Amino acid sequence: MNKKFLITLAFLSVSVSSYAENTSSEKVENVDFTKYCYFEGKSFSEGSRHKQSGQIVQCIRDEKGDLNWVKA
Repeated sequence: MNKKFLITLAFLSVSVSSYAENTSSEKVENVDFTKYCYFEGKSFSEGSRHKQSGQIVQCIRDEKGDLNWVKA
């Protein structure tokens, strides 16, 4: 593949994951673990990553279909 294409693809991947990190800045009232992971009253979409207690975690769907934080 073309190097320029791969670099562009990598840049877009980083941009999309950064955008997806926090889906809401408001406090969450109705919790739905099939749609979001939650941390400190905020909802995060599937694939989001952030630091909790000094460790990077990612919002991943489990075998039951719920989203949970897992060490990345």
